[in-house]
Amino acid sequence: MVQLGFDQIANPIIRNTAGRAMTIPKGAKAKGISIGVIIEAFEEAGYMVIGKELFIHE
Repeated sequence: MVQLGFDQIANPIIRNTAGRAMTIPKGAKAKGISIGVIIEAFEEAGYMVIGKELFIHE
């Protein structure tokens, strides 16, 4: 996530406070990062992204 531009996620204080209300789609929008790029990065890292078809239109 840090490599994608979510550099604040490395800070444990921010992660434990703002991270409670922040979602990946909200964070992507706030950072101006395409959700498609994030989905691709997760899949390349070996994760299975469930519900990704909901975000294909973005």
